[in-house]
This record gives sequence, structure tokens and C-alpha cells, in this order.
Amino acid sequence: MSVLNYSMIDFDAHYYEPDDCFTRHIESCYRDSTIRVDRSGEDGFGRMMINGERLAFTSVVQNDFVGAPGMLKAFFKGEIETGGAVNLHAVCPRDYPVMMNKQARIDLMDEQNIQAAVLLPTLGVTVQHHLSKYPELEYPTLRSFNRWVQEDWGYGNDGRIFASACLTLNNLEQACMELDRLIKEDIKIVDPYMDVLRQILILIRSGPECRRLISCWLTI
Repeated sequence: MSVLNYSMIDFDAHYYEPDDCFTRHIESCYRDSTIRVDRSGEDGFGRMMINGERLAFTSVVQNDFVGAPGMLKAFFKGEIETGGAVNLHAVCPRDYPVMMNKQARIDLMDEQNIQAAVLLPTLGVTVQHHLSKYPELEYPTLRSFNRWVQEDWGYGNDGRIFASACLTLNNLEQACMELDRLIKEDIKIVDPYMDVLRQILILIRSGPECRRLISCWLTI
């Protein structure tokens, strides 16, 4: 394999969230009802809970169990007929600092000649359906999550790691308020919840709020 004579930019990397990503910065009045990780089971695995209800999108949290990097390569190249399940050859991200620690990730990027990386949520994008059932919890939870992202990974002020914050368009007023807060923190990347088609329909119908959301220098 030839050596590149320039540094790469990785635009599809991920951060792997710790158990307290939704609760670390949550207001106290929402702490007992917002999304949290329950490890009370005999197996010790984390299950996602919200307001006493289990989130069913994943069986366990991704910092316990996730497909290993590159595990689908042969399947997508057509070299094998089986092996398309994302949980095959799973690893525990907590055992790999590069998956959950910023400095370890930067050290690996230096080894791989990667100039910068855009990091997208992993656990963060699995909660949207259940969270939408509790409108009063949506933005307190997302604000807390976005503050965790900034604290642990940063929004790109170092020029190396550009970690994505999250918004939902279910409440456009709250979306604009959180977006304004994020812009003041110099956010670069935002991951909007909901399916793409519904996002487009909401933005088309939303008037001034739409213009505020799409006029910013953001990837939405």
C-alpha cells in the first residue's frame, strides 16, 4: 500500500458515550426521570432507562458491546455471503481508550496521519424515539448531552476533533434556543434527530425558525 503524501480528514468517525453522558450536566429536577444507564442486572450490562421505562432500541449500551472496527469490510466487498450483523465479533469500547478518550484518539490519529476527524454520536442517536414521548425531557436531556460532548471531546477548537452535538426538531423554539447556545460555544457539527424526510417537511413548513436553523455555518 502506497503512503499518502498528505494528511487525511476522517469525516465518519464516532465517539462512544460513557454511562453519565445524559446525566452529568442535567438539571437536578430532571435527574431521576431523564435517560440513564441501569446496571442492576446480574450480568452487569447497562440497560437504557427513561422515566422508569426501558429503551428497547438496543439490548445493552454501546460502551458494553459494539461491533469491532472493520468487521463488515469483507461482507460489503462481497468476499463473503454471511457476516452482515453489526454485533458480530463485538468488543467492549471501555477496554479501548481510543474509543472513549480524546487524547488517546488524537494519539492514534497522529499514528495514522489523520489531520482531523468529525465524530458522530453512537448511543446518542438511539434514544430519539423514546425521548420524543417525553417532550418535557427532550431539551434538558439534549443540553446535558451536548455539554458532555463539549467537555469530553470538544467542538473543534483544537482543529483536530470536531465532535457533533445533537438537536431534535420536534420543538423548533427549543431547537433554536439550543442552537443559539451552541453557536456561542463555536459548534461546528450538529446531528439532527428524526428521519431525513420528516426533517425536510418540518423545515419547509416552519418559516422564520427554519431560516434561523439553516442560515448558520453548520452541518445539519
